[in-house]
Amino acid sequence: HAQGIPLANGDVGNVKWYQFKIPIHSPDLVVGSIQDFKSIRFLRMFFQGFKEPIVCRFATLDLVRGEWRKYSNNEDLLSPGEWIPDDVQSETSFDISAVNIEENGLRIPIHYVTPPGIEREMNLGTTNLTKMNEQSMVLKVTDLIDGDARAAYKTVDFDFRQYKKLKMFVHAEKSKENEYLKYGDLTVFIRIGADFTENFYEYEIPLTFTDWGTSSAEAIWPYSNEFDIDLQELVDVKHERNIKMRESGSTVNLSFPYYSYDGNNRITVCGSPNISDVEAIMIGVRNPKKTDLTGDDDGESKSAEIWVNELRLTDFNKKGGWATTNRIGVNLADLGNVILSGSYSSAGFGSIDKKLNETQKESITQFDIATNLEIGKFFPEKTGIRIPVHFDYSEARITPEYNPLDPDIKLQKDLKSYDSKSQKDSIKRLTLDYTQRKNINFINVRKDKVGASSKPRFYDVENFNVSYSYSEIYHRNIDIEYDLQKTYNGGIGYNFSGNPKNVKPFEKIGFISDNKAFQLIKDFNFYFLPKMFSFRTDMNRVNNEKKLRNKSMADVITFPYYYRTWDWTRVYDLKFDLAKSLTLNFSTNANSYIDEPSGSLNKNDKDYKLKRDTIIDQILSLGTMNRYSQSLGINYNVPINKIPLLDWLTMQAGYQSSYNWTASPQSIQDFMGNTIANNNTKLLSGNLDLVKLYNKIGYLKKINEGKKKTKKDRGKKSKDEPDGNQQDNKDTTKIQDKPEVNYLKLVSDNVLRILMGFRKASISYTENNGTSIPGFMPEPGPLGNDWNKNAPGFGFIFGKQPDGPEYFREWLTTSSRLNTAFITNYNNNLTLRGTFEPIKDLKIEITADRTYAQNFQEYYVADSILGDFKHSNSIE
Repeated sequence: HAQGIPLANGDVGNVKWYQFKIPIHSPDLVVGSIQDFKSIRFLRMFFQGFKEPIVCRFATLDLVRGEWRKYSNNEDLLSPGEWIPDDVQSETSFDISAVNIEENGLRIPIHYVTPPGIEREMNLGTTNLTKMNEQSMVLKVTDLIDGDARAAYKTVDFDFRQYKKLKMFVHAEKSKENEYLKYGDLTVFIRIGADFTENFYEYEIPLTFTDWGTSSAEAIWPYSNEFDIDLQELVDVKHERNIKMRESGSTVNLSFPYYSYDGNNRITVCGSPNISDVEAIMIGVRNPKKTDLTGDDDGESKSAEIWVNELRLTDFNKKGGWATTNRIGVNLADLGNVILSGSYSSAGFGSIDKKLNETQKESITQFDIATNLEIGKFFPEKTGIRIPVHFDYSEARITPEYNPLDPDIKLQKDLKSYDSKSQKDSIKRLTLDYTQRKNINFINVRKDKVGASSKPRFYDVENFNVSYSYSEIYHRNIDIEYDLQKTYNGGIGYNFSGNPKNVKPFEKIGFISDNKAFQLIKDFNFYFLPKMFSFRTDMNRVNNEKKLRNKSMADVITFPYYYRTWDWTRVYDLKFDLAKSLTLNFSTNANSYIDEPSGSLNKNDKDYKLKRDTIIDQILSLGTMNRYSQSLGINYNVPINKIPLLDWLTMQAGYQSSYNWTASPQSIQDFMGNTIANNNTKLLSGNLDLVKLYNKIGYLKKINEGKKKTKKDRGKKSKDEPDGNQQDNKDTTKIQDKPEVNYLKLVSDNVLRILMGFRKASISYTENNGTSIPGFMPEPGPLGNDWNKNAPGFGFIFGKQPDGPEYFREWLTTSSRLNTAFITNYNNNLTLRGTFEPIKDLKIEITADRTYAQNFQEYYVADSILGDFKHSNSIE
């Protein structure tokens, strides 16, 4: 209502505004097939039911999104007591709206004013620095029956622990002029917690109502209505309840609300709420239920309008923390070193850029000791023994400031509430986050050769090296009863690098060594022993046992679970120079695993011996193969240049092959088999030095070398030649006769020089072949072959390409569920390079490349009925 408003015709009148709020998600009528609000293109308003003309003015038409929503489960808010269902309760209306200084400053019957001490913010984004609007949320209830309540809520995600107070201004006024409301006829409450029914804190205040016509800010926002909640007091009430729950014969439990009073205000705790993780806030109005016949409560329904404003946290925690780090290092001469380090940081510690809720809420203590030693120093130096050892040990303790089981109760305060030392020690052990680490490594333990170098032998102990490491991590916290992980790594290596003698059987035969024509035979050579052979085997075993803690009130039995892996890797590498121009490289890599029995490996278990024997059998059989790969490389420098007439040619030839065996997952390996693949590469390249070829003809060699100047032709002056500065009057200059020029020879020489412009050339040819076949059942043995079945055969292992999948037929799975294709690929590449220099300072590079590729795949699967293999879905 607004009075004294000047109208357009010059009169002064009264204006009454109506506010319509339409809940668009709750329509009265749905027309057509519309289902949601994702595509709204039109908005139409209309009037109906009027008998006389009317004039309407529209102020604002807005889509408003409210963060606060009505709470629909009103039965959860009822006061405890007996209830008789009736129709009166359903007639209660509840509305959420807003009231603000800009639109309601002259509101009737009570003007809207800002709460005491609140200043309107300035809009700094405008040039005239206007004040921003200030508003409150309105909770309007009509005919709220005795004991009933209505509320609005919003979801949040906040940690209140770093604040001391939760505050909010509240105004209350009656809605009906003829109704009288006294102090306490209605109450306003706030619920905070994880939910609104089972885990929450509630703070309830009896309302003082402002009389109509009041304009004083202190009377409109009376102090008695203001929420000034000490958050620690909420926690103390919960702690008090928890202590009473431990008493023998106590009826207090988590399922029923527990009440306490802060003066006239009531505090309610239900379930296990905590202010460290507030997920929802509720603000509501309640009509207290009449509980006796002589009290002041009339038991009637009430109507009122409640304003709530400036819900805020105040008085944040200003207590800081501290931290320190220390480190000591000691060098033990040439024996090694020892390093000690430790650190501590208290609760409340944080860097300057941390926000209030990001600071540390636990004290952290940790220390570690690490040492690197050379134990071989205890042996005489002449023994050459090297035993490098690394050892470290560390502990980390994280002591929370708050009890993790009740994250808003401080741990020390909770501990004081227990009487016996054993109970306190039990709580300390539960809440402490403890981590212990141990590591010991023996890295590359070996014996070095000392003194004068001797000829290396394949049986020398210096060829061997051993490594071993063990690490242990133990962890426990409020969620984990124990988590123990042990890791074992061990390996043995062998490396023989020799310098074998080269044998030339024909080098000292007279007529061969003296005749250049027999250079190819003279240079024939070979080696008896390989140049290098190495072998390494490594085992990596991880054994993890973990048990979760039972944190519930019930007697729930929890069992540990186990995670184990035991991998075994074997690597072989051979380098054999068959001759100076012929080299061979061969390497294999086998990966297997030890399939350990499930469950614990405790010596006290009745089946321990059976499990131990199973592991030993797995090791003796070299484990279960997981992957196998090998490669072969042969390179040959063809001695074609040893032939006198072909010394202008050099040629290289090479052959590379690879073979891979990959296991299928263990769950499907029995019927899906494994996958094998091979590949080979053939290489042939040559270089042509054409200048050498031209120079085999004397005349062409002279043209290539050009005319050489002699000493007489260097243009030096003779002793009898007169000085150029002397002039004889007489013409005594001797004219030398010019040599005759053979133009035919000059032209022919230049033509030959241009034709010999092709100076160098090279040619390279590469060919690749590969095959991949799934469903292969046999497992690899030595050199990757199953020697009992001769599968897949020596040829395939070293790169031979089969004619088709029929080659593998007797070794393939007969399962019709195989869904991987048989694949072959072939490609070759020819490259030609040449250099042409027709004249000096002009070089032309000539390049030619040809590439050809052909790929083929098809499914080769057994028929599900007869088991016959069929070709299908071929693609080339």
